[in-house]
Amino acid sequence: MLTGKCDRATVEAGPKATGGVPNQGAVEEEARPADDKRLDGDNPFGGTLFTERNWQTVDVLTRVAGEMGETPARVALAWVVGRPAVASTLMGVSRAEQVTDNAASLDLVLPLNHRTALDDVSGGQQPFLYGLFDSAARNQIAFGSADVRG
Repeated sequence: MLTGKCDRATVEAGPKATGGVPNQGAVEEEARPADDKRLDGDNPFGGTLFTERNWQTVDVLTRVAGEMGETPARVALAWVVGRPAVASTLMGVSRAEQVTDNAASLDLVLPLNHRTALDDVSGGQQPFLYGLFDSAARNQIAFGSADVRG
């Protein structure tokens, strides 16, 4: 979703997908083009991929990327790499040129207003597990409530 290849209008206009995965929901008469293999396969997250919260995140990411003249994927990677306590980032690629493109995100500096917009949309009430990465929770669990700074 964060690459910008998947948009709300396309997903909502398509046939209902079993478990949120397009290739499992299409009927034979409405088969997708042979070269459209995005999101094929089992979805271990069930229907939790295309949520309103995720679409709001994509909307803000797309807006920020457009304002910066960058791709949503580069902006998303730059934001993640710039987060406190992030020591490494995994990138999924299917072509060699994507490695170079993704690596370019390391040189991308997000202005404060764009970082704040992404922080705001990604915060708030989150499903279990994600909240454990919040600074307060991390300090409570990992550091016994001590205020540890890098």
